[in-house]
Amino acid sequence: MINTLYQSKGRHATWLELFFDLVFVAVIGVVTHDLAHTHDGHIGLEQLLRFPLVFIPVWWIWMSHTLYAHRFDKDNREHKLFSLSVMGILVIMSTFAKDSPGASFAYFVFLYAIVRLMLAALYWNVHRSSQGDIIFAKDIALATTVSY
Repeated sequence: MINTLYQSKGRHATWLELFFDLVFVAVIGVVTHDLAHTHDGHIGLEQLLRFPLVFIPVWWIWMSHTLYAHRFDKDNREHKLFSLSVMGILVIMSTFAKDSPGASFAYFVFLYAIVRLMLAALYWNVHRSSQGDIIFAKDIALATTVSY
């Protein structure tokens, strides 16, 4: 069995986890800013169609990383660097969110794919390091890689 932070007694959020959530709050603020611009008090159809294009990937990254962290986080240097990398990529992604589905939106999609591959690698590493005892980690890694 893998010794993780999740299994420790008196588990509470680390400072990095709180900072991670704070970065996501800021990114969600940037992503939803488009909805704040109304025309005659109404949100346009184009705005409503654009919003899921940027919100769902951001939400998916947060959800996937949080599920991984709650289950397999060892609170070690590698996981901290990984989390900081995801936060940095997400901040960069948010700069391209305004242009959806414009020319620079391809960068948003590319960075999203990079984060998904990074998360898949994390799950694959859990499966590999557990000598195959945690089979669902391999399944999650494959699903994360394949299901775009």
